[in-house]
Amino acid sequence: IEVDVQLTADRVLVVMHDDTLDRTTNGNGPLSRRTLAQLKDLDAGSWFDPKFAGEQIPTLQEVLVWARGRCRVDIEVKTRTAREIPVQDFARLISDAEMEAQVAITSFERDFVESLQRHCPGLEVGLLISPLPPLKLGLLRGGLSALAVFLLAHKLCSFCCSGGRLSRPSSHLAEGNRQT
Repeated sequence: IEVDVQLTADRVLVVMHDDTLDRTTNGNGPLSRRTLAQLKDLDAGSWFDPKFAGEQIPTLQEVLVWARGRCRVDIEVKTRTAREIPVQDFARLISDAEMEAQVAITSFERDFVESLQRHCPGLEVGLLISPLPPLKLGLLRGGLSALAVFLLAHKLCSFCCSGGRLSRPSSHLAEGNRQT
């Protein structure tokens, strides 16, 4: 599964795509201004379907406990969160959940990605880039497991790399940018 994580006002990682509460809960305003207790009081399910009324915003810890042994989790660390959470705290959360082998961590925040890779070289870590710049494989020589490129057409293409080179051609690349 793929989840996005954000920090609450009391610095707890929660699973939420939007940085505001308006679209997917009965709350409003920035998620970052609410504590976990305040967020747990919100209805995060009714917007999707009435049968999900009363669903709460989960913490990353809750999702990792549920996923352990069931599935892999791709965790996108949102930019503001990546700038604010200490890498050691994030890594400890993954380690405490015993999920190091079942997660991939991605972010648009290059410093966070590089720091996490240095701190936890065994984790799968990837840098997200948008819009598509000229592909620079040099970004991957720092030991990152993958580079995911978010295209303007909202396609997510992952380029698996080995030794700084694409491991196989991608049919998703524009003709002028084809890599072999």
